[in-house]
Amino acid sequence: MSRIQRIQENPGHRMSRLSEAQDRLEQALVRLEQVANDRAESANESDSARAAEIDIVSARCHVLEDKARIVSERLDSAIGRVRTLLES
Repeated sequence: MSRIQRIQENPGHRMSRLSEAQDRLEQALVRLEQVANDRAESANESDSARAAEIDIVSARCHVLEDKARIVSERLDSAIGRVRTLLES
């Protein structure tokens, strides 16, 4: 018996196979959407963590810049005093 004859004799079988295939496709699409959403959420969390880390490092950088400025001013002052002592 040919495939066409089987389909003609049992059209419900073809429809059930088509329905099953559609169900599997829909389930696969749902899983794919879930994976995509999970990855997007993970990326957002990573971005948030990076932004927080950048804020911390930036604040630390400002503190270190202030300390470097203070040290530079003190060195300039010390150098000025040494010059004054050497000139007298």
